[in-house]
Amino acid sequence: MTAVIGVLLLIKMPHQVSMPHIANSDKYIHAFLFLLLAWMLYINARKAQMQQWTVYLIAALWSSIWGGALELIQHYCLSYRTGSWWDFVADLIGIAMGIALARVWQK
Repeated sequence: MTAVIGVLLLIKMPHQVSMPHIANSDKYIHAFLFLLLAWMLYINARKAQMQQWTVYLIAALWSSIWGGALELIQHYCLSYRTGSWWDFVADLIGIAMGIALARVWQK
């Protein structure tokens, strides 16, 4: 899943896409992708029967590092993408929602 999110956030997108415009739709996509990533990391860490704080740390820290790294790569290494603090904030919101969803789902 980590690789899929990396590819989706780094591929070159066409300039014109015939879709209805939704304000800040890219932020929703960032949040959704990182919700999935954090949720899957949380579930897998729980299955490994790790301590609860370790589960949170793995899901939150790895997802956050990956989101920040992708934004830095977009900003410094790609001419066709731009890194954004707001994209990273959307990633963090998605991570928090993913962990919350996983906790609710597990109960």
